Amino acid sequence: MKIKLSLFFLFLFLLTPCLSFAQSSKEALMALKKLQAKIQVGISYKEYGPACGDAKFPVNLFLESPQAKQNVKFTQSIKDAMKHYEGALEVWSCRFGLNGLTEVLSTPLYDPVIQNILRNNPELRSLVAQNNGNLPITQARDILLRLALQDTDNASRLFSMNNKLIDSKE
Repeated sequence: MKIKLSLFFLFLFLLTPCLSFAQSSKEALMALKKLQAKIQVGISYKEYGPACGDAKFPVNLFLESPQAKQNVKFTQSIKDAMKHYEGALEVWSCRFGLNGLTEVLSTPLYDPVIQNILRNNPELRSLVAQNNGNLPITQARDILLRLALQDTDNASRLFSMNNKLIDSKE
């Protein structure tokens, strides 16, 4: 009887990290899926910043947790998704910059915000170069949102695969 009880507690001990990974990772993924749904039905610039901030909190908690190291591919998808959602916010914010309404990301780049956006997003940098140094803000935003949605879907797929592995261990 003691052996069975010991095995049971050992099983619970081994399962606990899997369950904690599932909980914090699930909260991060659910925050990104909520943001994804808002984008899919249509979201205004005014609503997008707060929605992005709402997603960032559980994502940061997950990324700072020990569980983030347990599934590197999932964690990278979460990071990439948040980076692209935030990039879209930065690009969209450029449209309403200090110099009034801006419609185009362009070079030469005097604006450090635009320089940073292009430095962190090679997809946009190559498109600006292909378009004689110009890229409409709405196109840049849409590219980053498309990438964010793809990253979110990838994280969702990886999460499902991980849960199947956890379920099969039970």
